[in-house]
Amino acid sequence: MKKIRGILFGKYRMKYIHILLIIILGALVMGSSQETSKKGLYSKGSKTRRAKLNKFTNNMDAKFLITNDSAGYFKIGKPWQKNAKEVYNYAYKERNQCGYEACCSGGFELIKTDVDKKLEKESSPDIIIIPKTFSNNREKNAFKNNPDVFFVESGFDGECSSWYFKDKVGGIIILSDAFKTKDGIGVGTRLQDILKVYGAIELIGCSGGDPEADNSNEFLFKIPSYPGLEFVLDEGDNICNVGELDSYNKSSNFSHLKNRKIIKITVYGKDPFGRTR
Repeated sequence: MKKIRGILFGKYRMKYIHILLIIILGALVMGSSQETSKKGLYSKGSKTRRAKLNKFTNNMDAKFLITNDSAGYFKIGKPWQKNAKEVYNYAYKERNQCGYEACCSGGFELIKTDVDKKLEKESSPDIIIIPKTFSNNREKNAFKNNPDVFFVESGFDGECSSWYFKDKVGGIIILSDAFKTKDGIGVGTRLQDILKVYGAIELIGCSGGDPEADNSNEFLFKIPSYPGLEFVLDEGDNICNVGELDSYNKSSNFSHLKNRKIIKITVYGKDPFGRTR
């Protein structure tokens, strides 16, 4: 008892108190480190999955972000020419490739320019702007005095001819791999990577060739999380037959397409002829 009293109250009191405090502090630090290690161990997998899913979300440049109604600073219903020139350094040219008896709205190809602001030779467009409909009037002189609109004659006997705004977006076709959704989906993304994240897609049609003749092999699809977007897969060995799409969707069997890549993304809102999709 005297020995204990001497330790606590004697001349060595401060020495023993100091040692005791060091022991207690060490125990607390070790316990905290172990707990942190456990948390790191248990959350490592979920953090990795979140990182893969959102790897493009953090520090995402709004200049190249695809949403349900926009591609970067190009937004459905809004002007586009100023951003094309000043933000993206794009030159643009009118595009009218309707073909015989085809219905189309023309559009504007946005192409990167060199330092002299001239179109790069043999360059493909990054973006195609589908103009917003101004009027379905088929008369080519109806609004000829309005400098903000232009006329496109299309369809058999001009049945699809309409007037369009020169500087308002009706739809956006994305051909460049620089633009991505918040989940990193863009031109060049493989279907198998989309299926890993979303589980399923909805095949909605065929593109290229003649779908009615069963020689089209570009599949169109949608992702539930992006109802305003339409995706096109590159050509492959599988023929796209419209009559078979429902069976693929019902069975969620897309294994024959998993290695194919996105070649085009359309942000539509409303199509060139004003119909809500």
